Amino acid sequence: MNWSAVFPGRDGTDGARPVKAVIFDCDGVLFASEGANLAFYNHIFSVFGMPPVSPADKMRLRVLHTYSSHQVFIHFFGTGRLYDEVLTYACTVDYRRFVPLMIPHHGLFEVLDACSRQYPLAIATNRRGSMSLVADYFGIGGYFSHILTAADVPRPKPAPDMLEEIIGRLGILPAEALYVGDSVLDRDAARDAGIPFLGFGSAAGATRRIDCLTELLPLAG
Repeated sequence: MNWSAVFPGRDGTDGARPVKAVIFDCDGVLFASEGANLAFYNHIFSVFGMPPVSPADKMRLRVLHTYSSHQVFIHFFGTGRLYDEVLTYACTVDYRRFVPLMIPHHGLFEVLDACSRQYPLAIATNRRGSMSLVADYFGIGGYFSHILTAADVPRPKPAPDMLEEIIGRLGILPAEALYVGDSVLDRDAARDAGIPFLGFGSAAGATRRIDCLTELLPLAG
């Protein structure tokens, strides 16, 4: 990867801001988690008499994969009394039964180990309480100085709240961070926070993208 093309002046040589922190989305970037999300939401749908989402239904699967749980329930159930019942029930479901269905993307631990030696790392995810379960199960929590979820800010992505909170805590400028995400929600959150965005895969709607985490290794110098 030619990092001067992705993030000009990462070492400050051309007057641009160097990279001082790397922020990751969780689902779709660190992990292939469609299977876990699909199983979780289809369990809830079955309890409330809604047909399951098929793995072939890419549009609805993308909703399950990228939006916060509150946003997903509003999308499928609206904002009335049923939404409240669904949300209450969802809070009782033990997500630990679904975490083993998540698959670390190739190179995950190598990349986190290398990059964490060079930069503070952070996560900005629309997950809520399940993020701590994921971090504990896969043993990745120690790589990150900050892990923010939709439960930690007033607005989930695509709002920029999580990203703004992270750079505020790190004490850096938006241009000194890099956000790696796999969806247009991530792209829009980065844009509104003023943070350079690197898409993971083709669905991110990004002009600058990678297809494998190991392409980040040159950033670790």
